[in-house]
Amino acid sequence: MDSAERASACVRCGECIPKCPQHILIPDRLVEVADRFKEDSQ
Repeated sequence: MDSAERASACVRCGECIPKCPQHILIPDRLVEVADRFKEDSQ
């Protein structure tokens, strides 16, 4: 996976939030995903 496609590449700009039909706070979820992958790689 290209590093620009990783959850950790999110800059939390919030552009994705109004586009999500499920009203998911995507930046918050991406932080959780990045943390999970960090834990799994240790």
